[in-house]
Amino acid sequence: MKRCIVGGVTVLVLCLSACSLGPTSNVTGLWGGRGVSLDARSADVQLQFTCSGAVSPELSLAGDGHFEGTAHVTAVSWAGPAPTILRLSGTLSGDVMSLSIATLWPPSGGQADTIITRQAYTLRLGAAPDFSGYGCLL
Repeated sequence: MKRCIVGGVTVLVLCLSACSLGPTSNVTGLWGGRGVSLDARSADVQLQFTCSGAVSPELSLAGDGHFEGTAHVTAVSWAGPAPTILRLSGTLSGDVMSLSIATLWPPSGGQADTIITRQAYTLRLGAAPDFSGYGCLL
């Protein structure tokens, strides 16, 4: 009987430990902000920026509201080199998302003169994106 109780407690502790190590959920919903929209209503997260678009796999949300991931650029509306991968990170707090995008230049990868640009956005759940005042090459 004692062996059965010890084994049961061990299994319970291992299950609880595994649950607390992994992400609790994914970023979901339709989010909008100045110059950006994020649509996480399906398995692929669609990002739309003023003059470009990108797609990311689901973004796992940690218990503290933090997430990280990468997105592949799918469209740009300018001539010249464009990034191919974006690094995403951010936090959720209620219906507000802070999103940071890091882009590696040159797009072909890190070199001695590599520049990493960062752009920060604030998005609201259910808000329409605001792309007003911007012009893009089509």
